[in-house]
Amino acid sequence: MFHRIKSVNAMPDCRLCVQFAGGAVKVYDVKALFKEHKQFRLLANDPELFHSVRADTGGYGVVWNDELDLSCDELFLSGKTVLAESGSADAALPGDETGLRKARASD
Repeated sequence: MFHRIKSVNAMPDCRLCVQFAGGAVKVYDVKALFKEHKQFRLLANDPELFHSVRADTGGYGVVWNDELDLSCDELFLSGKTVLAESGSADAALPGDETGLRKARASD
């Protein structure tokens, strides 16, 4: 089953905040990929590239450029749940840090 992505935002310390179409919000630590996949180390050394992340067409993953992408299922299965699917994801978007803190507190 695909967990389609509604939006993605870069966060400090090479983390992504991902909002899924079903309402779940997860935080994914990209640093976990640095050891096994050296191409992802570029993201640690280039903050502008890291912050250029966007959901791909259809929401089946996130992309930075033609060489760097992650699937929606990797993000969903390995991300830390900030807000479950039954919650209101709009309250936890990273642009609203207060909402994100509230979502974490209720976790």
